[in-house]
Amino acid sequence: MAKTMYLPISETCSSGITLRELGVREVAYPFDWAGLPYQSIADAIDNGFDDAFIDYEKIYAEKYDCVIWEKKYNMLLIHEPDMRVELIKARYKRRYKRMIEDLKNSDEVFLIPSALNEETPYEFWNTLGFGFTEKIPTREELNLGNIENVKEAILRVNPNIKITFPKQYNTWDDIMKAIRKHKEC
Repeated sequence: MAKTMYLPISETCSSGITLRELGVREVAYPFDWAGLPYQSIADAIDNGFDDAFIDYEKIYAEKYDCVIWEKKYNMLLIHEPDMRVELIKARYKRRYKRMIEDLKNSDEVFLIPSALNEETPYEFWNTLGFGFTEKIPTREELNLGNIENVKEAILRVNPNIKITFPKQYNTWDDIMKAIRKHKEC
């Protein structure tokens, strides 16, 4: 039987929430609960997290316990517990290693993108209005890349993997329907 993995690649944490709600999330991958541009996702697949979490800001916000801006990948973390960044980095390195192993050992990867009606990363950052000391990335920096960049990075890990993608992903309902339909097959 073919092994399929479900990989969240949403530019916000919505794909992790979706997989959890559908009961599909079996393990944690590095992009489940993070917000980052598609190009950064592709770069992280290519390069890992060894050099990540060196340049970062950590703040405390009213709505969230702790917010981390990892600057190498412009990754926004709002769901991590307040713990030392070295521990969070170790967590992301483990998730990355698991993701790479699963990509290498899977026949198919079903990508969970951002819904088209979802906020862009730039809108997300501005909506949250965190008080970082440095100026947040520009719209151009946060809207870099596209899903094709992510697909290409995955194929560099496993050139034989079948990449499946929702035919429609205007809304999260479209994506949830596509996941349900895929699981039934």
